[in-house]
Amino acid sequence: MIGFAIDVLIDLFLVIFPISMVSKRLNIRPKKLSDLKPALKELGFKKISAKKFLTQTLPLFVALVLISLVLSIVLTLLQLNDLELVAVAIDGLRKVSPVFLAYILIARVSTEEIFFRGFLVNRVGVVPSSALFAALHVFYGSLAEVVGAFVLGLVLAYSFKRNQNIFPLIGAHMLYNLFALWIIFGMF
Repeated sequence: MIGFAIDVLIDLFLVIFPISMVSKRLNIRPKKLSDLKPALKELGFKKISAKKFLTQTLPLFVALVLISLVLSIVLTLLQLNDLELVAVAIDGLRKVSPVFLAYILIARVSTEEIFFRGFLVNRVGVVPSSALFAALHVFYGSLAEVVGAFVLGLVLAYSFKRNQNIFPLIGAHMLYNLFALWIIFGMF
């Protein structure tokens, strides 16, 4: 339970910090939630049609899967593929708390995209934001996970830089994580 509370605090930081920093830069002093619209827009919260959402999300998801597959093959050939460590960590989460796993799949993905892409990409750049994203995946204890997070972070960051909309990234990231769970555990 303490771990879950810590994760919620981390996720709150990943959302509140960017909103407050952008609001401060835009000189917004919100009195109600709607006052935050300019800050949220700058973070990539922009209206998107269902068709455009799908035409951006699905190719991005496919790209993430294909790049992940290539990375896995290359890391296996180099005898550096240690993704079983990630599977063990996720299986532990799944067994202890399926609710927490669902939380990680939904809330954590959203907060990561808001912070690393919506906030950091336009401030520090594609490569530094991806490197920080990768560094925070070190807790799995897997070199392959860190390399994969960096490369996939680059793809997501370039997509955000091009489209400046956070919703397709959240969708593709969620689909990718669900696909990874299905591959690892045959879930769903």
